[in-house]
Amino acid sequence: MAIPEFLYRGTPRRDVDRFTPKEEVGGRLVVSASPDRTTAIKFVVPIEGLKVKIGTLGDTHYYICADEEKFKEKDTGGSIYLLPPNGFDPAPEVGANVWVNPNSVIPIGKEEIPSAFEAMVKAGVKDYFVSEEIFERFRNFPENRLEILKPLIPENNKQEGQ
Repeated sequence: MAIPEFLYRGTPRRDVDRFTPKEEVGGRLVVSASPDRTTAIKFVVPIEGLKVKIGTLGDTHYYICADEEKFKEKDTGGSIYLLPPNGFDPAPEVGANVWVNPNSVIPIGKEEIPSAFEAMVKAGVKDYFVSEEIFERFRNFPENRLEILKPLIPENNKQEGQ
């Protein structure tokens, strides 16, 4: 696998000068990032306390949330940081677009994101605000995710129809 020129890390924080390993992957603490900017955008809203599923189906990025009001409260924007690739390795056990580094990482650039939702829509992420029932089906039956989403209208399409 080719080493990317740089990696992206989305966060609600606008003041990061160093990322320290805090996420556990394979029994070790790491910093995670992605070679794909669209993947990073989906992490600008803090997911703590939200019922969300984030991922891709084929080439389509999706963001499924069972609490629209809480999402809107938490979407205060944030940043996407550019990180150097040295020390990062692909982590397919976490996700196809996830790379991890067991060391602290100093960003080499930053892009301010005023609204994660607007940035996701602009990047083509299919955003769905769904009922608890649909969310639980989506979470519990990964083999049926495409069929579960098919009849739903993503927020992106609703925005375009206004």
